[in-house]
Amino acid sequence: MKPQFKRVENYIKPGKWHWLKAVLWSVITLRFFIDLIRLLAYYSVNCIVGRQQATIGKNCKIHPTVMLRQPTMIKIGDHCSINHNNIFQAGDKPERSHSATMF
Repeated sequence: MKPQFKRVENYIKPGKWHWLKAVLWSVITLRFFIDLIRLLAYYSVNCIVGRQQATIGKNCKIHPTVMLRQPTMIKIGDHCSINHNNIFQAGDKPERSHSATMF
């Protein structure tokens, strides 16, 4: 037995643009923009400002996800490579310098 469907008159099927607008309207809300602003502020404070204030030597390759906390106290030597998701935290007082070798 074949299924019987009722034909509905005067029904207009929504097109692709209707569904695209509905999805964008549900995703892009005021909360989206608030979270985007917070994310940009967090990234600029932790990643961009830290590199501007730290002392970084010549020919250094530092990945964009590296965070430098208290960057005025951080000194990175020449020819360094610092990869993904590292966090450099300096102390409160510049008491003595430390030399670290990472492999």
